[in-house]
Amino acid sequence: MTADPQVIRERSVGYARLQAAALSREDSAALFARVRGQRYGHQPGIAVA
Repeated sequence: MTADPQVIRERSVGYARLQAAALSREDSAALFARVRGQRYGHQPGIAVA
């Protein structure tokens, strides 16, 4: 933790960049499903979005 305004600004900018680069919930779910399928194949009883 810090109270230094400069550090807070730097971290805020970094967080904003991370948010901007993040996938949407739907795209994240699709990525997870694709990777799971590639890694483990089809698993009966597991819904794929």
